[in-house]
Amino acid sequence: MGINHVTALECVLCERQYDPDRVVYTCPEHEGVSGILEVKTTTTSSTTTSTPS
Repeated sequence: MGINHVTALECVLCERQYDPDRVVYTCPEHEGVSGILEVKTTTTSSTTTSTPS
C-alpha cells in the first residue's frame, strides 16, 4: 500500500534505510525523535523530510 515513487525511508543520523510500506517516522536505533527519516523518491533528485503531526 506504499506510495509508488517512494523508494525508502532513510535515517538522517545513521543512514539506515527502512521499507516505505512500514509506518515508521523515526529510526528505532535512536532515542526519542532524533533519528528522523527522510523520504527517498525516484521522481526527484532531492529528498523531502516528513515528520509526524
